[in-house]
Amino acid sequence: MTTVFYRRLTRLLWVSDDWRAEVTGWAPAKPTPIRRVRGKSFIVTNGILFAILAVLLLWIWQSGFLLVDLPPPKSEWAAEQAGFDDPSLDGLTGEGVRVCMVDTGIDLSNPAFNGVEIVFKDMIGDSSTPVDYGFLAHGTLMSGLLIAQSHQIGMAPNIKLGVVAALGDDGTGKNTADESIVAQAINWCIDDFSADIISLSLGGSQTDSMTREGPSVSVTRKAVDMGIFVVAAAGNDGGDDDGRVSVPSNVPRAISVGASIKGGQGLGK
Repeated sequence: MTTVFYRRLTRLLWVSDDWRAEVTGWAPAKPTPIRRVRGKSFIVTNGILFAILAVLLLWIWQSGFLLVDLPPPKSEWAAEQAGFDDPSLDGLTGEGVRVCMVDTGIDLSNPAFNGVEIVFKDMIGDSSTPVDYGFLAHGTLMSGLLIAQSHQIGMAPNIKLGVVAALGDDGTGKNTADESIVAQAINWCIDDFSADIISLSLGGSQTDSMTREGPSVSVTRKAVDMGIFVVAAAGNDGGDDDGRVSVPSNVPRAISVGASIKGGQGLGK
């Protein structure tokens, strides 16, 4: 009797629970899987669109439609201000002229010097190949003004250039050298290179106590006495100019060259 009662009670509770579950919505039923057919289509479609876009961009790139060709400026203010754009200079390329530059050296890996051949002498180290020891590659810059073969063509691209590395970076952002080494470099330009022109973008301070015939002054005098044009920097005094030019540009008949900013104004320190 007890067993029969228990079975009936269990059945009643099950029916009641089942009914309540259907009404309230929490019946423990296994969820039906949803097939993501649209998601697969989306992935495939995106892949096709990406491939089409990649091919289109490749074609546009190769066709050059997106490239804007900006030619380099016809000239720069420094060249114009110095008068190198004067039509009367057309055809003057420096052909047959031997120019010797005493500076920090030259870096021929610069693309502006493609195809350029120079004569190099190292007074600082023992490098047999051209090298620039300077701060900001000063010698390379000076050489480029003369013989650069690309972008801004040098002022005298057909000269025979000799470069002597005699100055180097002193670690403080300055290019310095012992005066005796500079004198040896100038002498090399005279005796070994047979220079027509010697470029000295350098100089030492001229003071009242300075010996008139120092090593660089003496050899510069030798050069001008032989008919060699010596072009030397007037100095970097700027606004603190004391009225004296640098050594060896103080030598009579040496061509002493100053500097200016755009517009022709002198440089302030």
